[in-house]
Amino acid sequence: MIFCIEILFSKLEFDLLTMRFISTNDIEAWANMVDCKYHLPHLIRKLILATINNVDIKNINFPYGEDVQTGGYDGELSSESGNMFVPLGESVWEFGTTNNKKGKADEDYNKRKEEPLDKIPEETTYININAKKYRDKTKWTKEKKEDGFWKDVRYIDAIDIEQWLELAPYVELWLAEVLKKPTLGIYTADEYWKIWSESSEVKIVPEILLGKSRKDQIARIIKFLKEPENILYIKSVTTDEAVAFPLAALMSIDEISRDNIVVIDNMESFIRFSKTSQPLIIIAKFKFETIEIKDAIQRGHKIIVPISLADEVHSAPILELPIVSRISFEESLEKMGIGSEQARMLTSNSGRNISVLKRLLGLDLNTKPNLNISIVLK
Repeated sequence: MIFCIEILFSKLEFDLLTMRFISTNDIEAWANMVDCKYHLPHLIRKLILATINNVDIKNINFPYGEDVQTGGYDGELSSESGNMFVPLGESVWEFGTTNNKKGKADEDYNKRKEEPLDKIPEETTYININAKKYRDKTKWTKEKKEDGFWKDVRYIDAIDIEQWLELAPYVELWLAEVLKKPTLGIYTADEYWKIWSESSEVKIVPEILLGKSRKDQIARIIKFLKEPENILYIKSVTTDEAVAFPLAALMSIDEISRDNIVVIDNMESFIRFSKTSQPLIIIAKFKFETIEIKDAIQRGHKIIVPISLADEVHSAPILELPIVSRISFEESLEKMGIGSEQARMLTSNSGRNISVLKRLLGLDLNTKPNLNISIVLK
């Protein structure tokens, strides 16, 4: 028993040191859930986009969710570059989550061999993916390659997916959130915004942090992301708002992806997660005075540091947030479904301070809604 516990802690310590959130067993367990059938193509699409230069991708079509029933191949890709998991050129992909790995793979292969649709087989790689481990995948691919029908044939199983995730730490983080696995104080942009902005009764809209009074600051965020800057301090009345503002700004900008933006709330996770070679935009939600960030910057990461009005910085650019206009604040509250009279009351009582507003709305986990304000949704 003691030996088993020591092995468990050794594995946990290894995972902490390497910042791995997902194991092969996690992927196999997911394969047993109905959700996997509908969202495995989404995972693979994210992995492709995270590990292939997007400029080289000429076509990518991996329907997921309700769209998996649209017919045709489960996935199609045309790429001018590749890696150990993604082939160069044209490829077609078929997905499975069943325990009958060979049976499902043979069925899909024979169907596509009989009717390859609009593909030219001798110019196309055929890939079968199963979220379960398949011991005989090498034997299966060898047999199919001997047909000489497709340009190449590959089989990707749970072990390959786990190894692929190591090349894309952001995607691994995303999958850990989907599977409700511990992420050690590291959040994707979408997950952090959801936790920060939503309750069962109300959802804060991004516009409440934006508005005409902050157009210059939104433009500054865009400039930071597009130009070779590596660190930006955002100063606001509270660090809570300084964390949320860049996320709100990014949600309002269609041309900028949020798929490499993370929020980290502790120094240890920052040090470990920033060792990845995949460039990230890291919002550091913790005191930064004692941490050495040079290594993270040298690895190509961009760092956003939220600070309060009391904090002083002398060696880096600072973006200071002006107060949101009254009109924008009230209009945003009404967009959230709050009546105009209550929106005016909340605007006045909060002083347009988003942290105070969250307490009044009961969005602060440590407080209950202010009983003196009856929030009536439209």
